[in-house]
Amino acid sequence: MNKENRLKELIIPILISVIGLVGGLSGVYLGTSLDSNSKKEASQLAYKQEIIQQRIKIIDRTATIYGKAPGISDIWKIYLNQPEGSNEQIETSKILAEYNAEFNAVINLSNIYFGPETREAIKMMADKKSPWWNKDSDLVSKYLGVMASELKYGLE
Repeated sequence: MNKENRLKELIIPILISVIGLVGGLSGVYLGTSLDSNSKKEASQLAYKQEIIQQRIKIIDRTATIYGKAPGISDIWKIYLNQPEGSNEQIETSKILAEYNAEFNAVINLSNIYFGPETREAIKMMADKKSPWWNKDSDLVSKYLGVMASELKYGLE
């Protein structure tokens, strides 16, 4: 009986220790797993927010450049009436080049950041043979509207 009592006295603390060890390891595993999932979700949310912010900036830049279209059209007319190769024409050409660079940037960024409807709207505008600053206002409005509708494209 003495051996049985000693065995019982040893088994109970060992069993309690094993249960405690398993419980502790399970808690650490669950905590680490939940923390890892939480970090992954936070990272994905930050990514989505950054994409949306970039898209909003592109929409703003696009609206701004198209808002300048009447003035750019006037600058173009001035450019055409200046003596070819004159300093004035060169300076006017530089101004037009800056506007063209901004326009090309927003078109390229739109193709990168937005979805197929935006690309289709860009294609529709490109099919109309006229300088970008003389595009039909309905086409420009459609382009901006489609961009706004695709703000969350691919993020949901």
